[in-house]
Amino acid sequence: MRKKVTIEMDEEIIKVAQNYARRKRIKLDQLISDFLKSISDQADQGSRISPIIKEITGSIPSDISDEQLQLERLKYLLEKHS
Repeated sequence: MRKKVTIEMDEEIIKVAQNYARRKRIKLDQLISDFLKSISDQADQGSRISPIIKEITGSIPSDISDEQLQLERLKYLLEKHS
């Protein structure tokens, strides 16, 4: 069942979200709905990185485990600061 809600947020955030939704060719309400669902899924799975964040960044493979991600981050930091 769908229900209409009204939310208030900063105007700049709305503009950024609208532009992102437009580029993805989806409606803003679908973008918000997908994001909120991903938060719910994340909590259910115990994952520390939400699917929407993985998609937005584009630099993290979607099939990487949290442990692999931590190892890659550590490797990057060690190379950066060596």
